[in-house]
Amino acid sequence: MIQRSAVFVLLSFVLQVAPVPKGAQAAENFFANPSFEKRGGGEDGWRVDKDRGTVCQFAVDNAATAAGDHSIRVTIGEVKGWGTQFGQGVQGGKKGTTYTFAVLAKAVREPVVVRLQIERRAKPYDRVMASGEVTLGPEGWTELHHTFKAEKDCPEGWFAYISCRQTSCEYRADMFRLYEGDYVPYAQLARKQEEAEAVRLFDGKAPLPPVLSGVAGKGDLCAANSSLALVLRKGSKGPECYYRLGERMVRGLTLVAAGAGGDKTRAVDSFKVIENTARKIVLEASATTEAGKKLTARYSVKRGQPIIEIQAGDGTERIRVEARAKYAVLPDPFCGDLLVSADAIQAPRLRFPSEHMLVELLEDRNAIAMSVWPSASQQVNLNLDGSGNSRAISAAEIGFSKETVPAVWVALLASPDIWHEKRQGDLHPVKDTKLDWKVPFRAAWRADYPRTDGLTDSWKCPIRVSTNRYEGVGFELRKARTIWTSARGSFAYPPCIEGDTCFLRKTKFEPVPDIQYDDNRSAVVYPFGTLDGSPAGVFAVMDVLAAALEGTPKATLPDDLQIRRVERDKWPATCFVTGEYEKIFDAGEEKTKKQFLLERLDAMHNFVLGIRSRMDEFLVWGKKTHAWLAKTKAEKPQLVALADEFDGCLAQFGKIYEKRKLDERTPPAARVLIEQVIQLIDSNEEKEKKLEKAKQLGRDTRTIGGNQDSAIGEFRMFTKRLRHRAGIRMTEAQDDAAFEFAREMRQRTMEMLHCAFGHESAAAD
Repeated sequence: MIQRSAVFVLLSFVLQVAPVPKGAQAAENFFANPSFEKRGGGEDGWRVDKDRGTVCQFAVDNAATAAGDHSIRVTIGEVKGWGTQFGQGVQGGKKGTTYTFAVLAKAVREPVVVRLQIERRAKPYDRVMASGEVTLGPEGWTELHHTFKAEKDCPEGWFAYISCRQTSCEYRADMFRLYEGDYVPYAQLARKQEEAEAVRLFDGKAPLPPVLSGVAGKGDLCAANSSLALVLRKGSKGPECYYRLGERMVRGLTLVAAGAGGDKTRAVDSFKVIENTARKIVLEASATTEAGKKLTARYSVKRGQPIIEIQAGDGTERIRVEARAKYAVLPDPFCGDLLVSADAIQAPRLRFPSEHMLVELLEDRNAIAMSVWPSASQQVNLNLDGSGNSRAISAAEIGFSKETVPAVWVALLASPDIWHEKRQGDLHPVKDTKLDWKVPFRAAWRADYPRTDGLTDSWKCPIRVSTNRYEGVGFELRKARTIWTSARGSFAYPPCIEGDTCFLRKTKFEPVPDIQYDDNRSAVVYPFGTLDGSPAGVFAVMDVLAAALEGTPKATLPDDLQIRRVERDKWPATCFVTGEYEKIFDAGEEKTKKQFLLERLDAMHNFVLGIRSRMDEFLVWGKKTHAWLAKTKAEKPQLVALADEFDGCLAQFGKIYEKRKLDERTPPAARVLIEQVIQLIDSNEEKEKKLEKAKQLGRDTRTIGGNQDSAIGEFRMFTKRLRHRAGIRMTEAQDDAAFEFAREMRQRTMEMLHCAFGHESAAAD
């Protein structure tokens, strides 16, 4: 129990514990998603191999767990030959190095005999290691483990798995570990990690941990975990929040509660501990505002998260996140981020789109402040001060209250140089520029390139793992890091990461010469999300969003921000099928492969129909939006200029339609060409003549298909521009009417942008 007289209260996150042996740290685990906790995809990365005739399936659930909230249940029916292998492909180890493979497992009902094995991921699939057989019982979890020395290099990687040859059985598995070093029991490691991440309460008698020296003093209240510390002091404006950078704490921001009309806290009068466990600390502060009003707010710090939850109490209607930031970012996977540079804004205050999150890149580049809120109706404002190089965003104000939206979350993400900027005038259009920056950790990094038209191109940063092989982006890159998209043609992909080095180039796009990067502004790189293999405990922007909203009605928002593939996008493209049949005609095999050709031609026709139906959706949406804009202009004359600007983007749809001759290049026209190919199959003409006709039909078909591909990409490109432009106009709005009109325009674009055909190049462009 806390004595009320003990005002010197500290919650420490630094414990003196025995060092964990090398290799036992979760950050060094070769397995991705090792305990099946990946949000929305617990089975991601896992597979079961089985011999012919063997029946086996697996599923993630939470019926029984050894670590975290989920485990895998493997169900085996009939078994033939070598049976089943449940596991994951991982990177290969180094010859001569010692590794440990460990898994927690148990039988579901009857005992099950299993063993651990690793083999090369490619031919000849030779064995790397195999443990002895172990019998699992249903009573409790057993940690299978085997320590071995790698006797050969396997650059193709390893397949590490649980082998089982038993018929009609079931087992569970959890917390797969494969790491360099000797065996450390998971229970021991988990205890140490839990202790290191816990928040604890000191009564003022225990000495301060060295890392908190100078952060908190006598009379202060401090909640801290492994990432941050929140300090309450009497007489202060609100909690001071510090982030950990190595072995020191750095002040990152101050949270200032405010009442009606922005009446800010003048001084904190008192505070108390509401909840104190190793998993969560809740502090409550009572304060007096500048107008003499009273208000309260609660601040929660959880174990292992760089996030503070703020709950509005009596009188609190806003929270001010006071931190000096050079950039404010609204991450937007649908059209490119909304990037606000402090030195480009002359006004002392601007209203920001209230789309659930705000990312602020702090001046020292070692930290990012991120705010998350559940309702898109909350009002968000940015305050700016200073001039020249000292110009900065000084505070973000987010509206909330106990009666409406009671909670807001604020995170501090920290690492040396966690974000970077590079002046675009220093970049080359053809050659890579190596940044004077060390990428802090493995993640999905995002590079924002400001354009001369005021918009921003947001690029995923592919990670180069070998010659012409990249990961972390979800699409393929060609030789020399080139890519083709339907709207921009072929171009060199602008950013790239190799090891801890980042390269940028100022790519030009020949089909769209109006897209130019602004030489006087900087490209900005920041961590968008974690990847398989990211260090344990690291959070990026999308991880904060998911963690903050977990358990709330908006918990699905991170999934909603994923672009969905249109279900009918499943047929082979015109270029692919025409290439197939030209090769078959060239080989003189068209008659023997007639059935195959008929099936492929029919599939290609479905592709043409599908693309056209998607194009028609864009056109119908454009007409509907044009009508809405016309109605707005008639009813609200003060919005005419803004509506005309938006209508200008929509006008591009008609120009694209004419340029691509879409009234001629239609599915019926493609069908006529397909029928001619079918007739050509049975023709008795000379091979050379048939081949030439087949090639001409292929060229004509590709003309239709190619223009459809380009059109659908261009429709999406201009819809993205419209969404982006509306976001910018929201920040410039002088009144609520203009702001809400631009917000509505931005929301309307989501009717089209939430999903895509592959040929819209939504993932890469």
